[in-house]
Amino acid sequence: MALRLNNIENARKSLSRVLRDYDAGKMDEKKARTEAYIFEKLLQFFKFEKENSIEAELSEIREIIEGLQK
Repeated sequence: MALRLNNIENARKSLSRVLRDYDAGKMDEKKARTEAYIFEKLLQFFKFEKENSIEAELSEIREIIEGLQK
């Protein structure tokens, strides 16, 4: 089954499936480690994307505040 990694919720569900499959002996350790590594990198990307979004919103708020203070 393909991993659904298009958003954080689907990634969480896919990671849960990987863990369940590994725990049940349906997945070998090498594949489980590889997929866990992929999830780690994906999580870093989602975090970076969210931080950039927050930073952009914060910049907009600062501009609005500066405009009101003038």
